[in-house]
Amino acid sequence: NFETDFAPLKPHALLAVSVASNKLAELPERISDLSRTLEELDVEHNELEALPQGLRALTRLRSLTLSRNYLATFPSQITACSSLEHLKLTGNALVKIEPQVGNLTSLQTLEVDLDKITQPPMEVNVQGCAAMVRYLAQIHAALKTLHLHVPSLGLVAFPPELIHTMAHP
Repeated sequence: NFETDFAPLKPHALLAVSVASNKLAELPERISDLSRTLEELDVEHNELEALPQGLRALTRLRSLTLSRNYLATFPSQITACSSLEHLKLTGNALVKIEPQVGNLTSLQTLEVDLDKITQPPMEVNVQGCAAMVRYLAQIHAALKTLHLHVPSLGLVAFPPELIHTMAHP
């Protein structure tokens, strides 16, 4: 009997979940039920185009692998995962990383396709994860405070994220 054989297994207490290399088109909204314990989530090589809002509740999540899916826009839900240390997004159609990623102060690894990403700019991206996060944090702060401070990042053009904001206050 499934229920008695696996009674000690509590799905809401899972530390790591890997559903890589399947054909998942979506994750359940109730993924938030794992918010107390889940630290690693690997959904690489699926058919995800978006992520559920329930992902925002996974504040203990340290590692998130979303590589090789169909993500065309950066999932903003990720920015609520405040403990995130490793984020893998390669093999998607992303061209922009949202400035709110700069709020992920624990982020150590950010894997993206550098040849596709236009924001942050290439001259920042080639300097690695720390430079990208620092740039994104400064852009995010500038959008809130209206003060921009991005020294020593080798920029060759004005940050494009701010052009739209200045044109449409």
